[in-house]
Amino acid sequence: MEDRGIQVLVFDGPGGRADLRSLIDWLGRERYLSLMIEAGSKLNWTALESECVDRVFFFYGPKILGGFEALPLAGGIGRRRRSDAIRVHGITIHPIPPDEFAVEGYLDVHGDH
Repeated sequence: MEDRGIQVLVFDGPGGRADLRSLIDWLGRERYLSLMIEAGSKLNWTALESECVDRVFFFYGPKILGGFEALPLAGGIGRRRRSDAIRVHGITIHPIPPDEFAVEGYLDVHGDH
C-alpha cells in the first residue's frame, strides 16, 4: 500500500488490541475533526471501552443472524449488568427504504444522562 502512496500507521496497544487513544491523538495533531470506525467485534469493544466513541450508528436489515458461534456487536470482556451498561441517548431512527433502518445515538459513557 505504501508503494501506492498510502500512509500506513500502526497503533498497537496492550493485549494485541489497537491503541485508539494514540490514533486519536495523532489525528488531532493532523487536524482531523472526526473519525468513523467501521469494525468488527473486537475493535468495536476496544473503541467503546476506551471511551473513544461519542456517537453510534447501527444499520439494521431484514435478516437475522445468530447462533453460539456468532460474533457479538462488541466482543471482549463486556459489561454484564444493566447498571454497568453504556447508555445511548438522543436516539434518531433513520428509515432506509424499502425495508431497512438505522439507529443513531450518542453515548453516555460517564453516566451524564
